[in-house]
Amino acid sequence: MGSRLIVFPKLLVFDSANNFGHNSGDSPMKKWIQHAVKKKDALREYVRRRYGEKGFTERGTIKVEVLRELAERKGKVGQRARLALTLRKLRR
Repeated sequence: MGSRLIVFPKLLVFDSANNFGHNSGDSPMKKWIQHAVKKKDALREYVRRRYGEKGFTERGTIKVEVLRELAERKGKVGQRARLALTLRKLRR
């Protein structure tokens, strides 16, 4: 009997054999942010379209109130806002 290979294209397996195509000895979990962010400035562009310059601080970052409001939404915009709030905690 022949064996069959079932491929799940969106499934990522985190083990020592799967290093996301990086040949370094680093753990695959060290690159999780780079793999979580697929479209780099999509959230910034959305905020600029929706809120204009009022959605940004003087430094050019997205206001926290705007992020919290967007984080309550469903879909990609909500996911991106929630990830932005999570990444904001890493700066501390």
